[in-house]
Amino acid sequence: MAASFSSPAPTPESQSVIRWGAVFGGSLVAVALTLMFYAMGLGMGFASLRPEGSTSLSALGFMSGTYGLLVPLAALFIGAYFASRSAGTTTNAAGLAHGLPVWGLSTVASVWLFSSLIGGAINGTFAMTGSLMQAGGSVASSLGSGLGELGSGLGSIGEQVREA
Repeated sequence: MAASFSSPAPTPESQSVIRWGAVFGGSLVAVALTLMFYAMGLGMGFASLRPEGSTSLSALGFMSGTYGLLVPLAALFIGAYFASRSAGTTTNAAGLAHGLPVWGLSTVASVWLFSSLIGGAINGTFAMTGSLMQAGGSVASSLGSGLGELGSGLGSIGEQVREA
């Protein structure tokens, strides 16, 4: 007689309420929408600038600040809604259980992404500045040696003039 091993059927209490695939999908949607909305806002902001016009920079600053606050909220709401609906939730509590992790995960991912982008830009700026300083140093060194040779050449001309 062969022994058969089987696990007991899962009970509703042992099953997780949260579908993590839906949470990660909602977070991906939220981060992608945030990037897309920021790129769109950047384009609209640059398009609204007129060098010959009298565009108020304080109004532009106010609008960009408002846009910067509303975009993440809208993107996070859409991502949480996506996670809730793709998990097949039917109750508000289950929707909330999917929406809150989306907000947390998306916020952490966005902060990491933007800090990496800013860090890369700063690193590139300092690398470029270092290269420029190094090039300036070699130009100054070449100029100094050239002026030294010019000085010695002028010194020999001065001696020839004194002798004559």
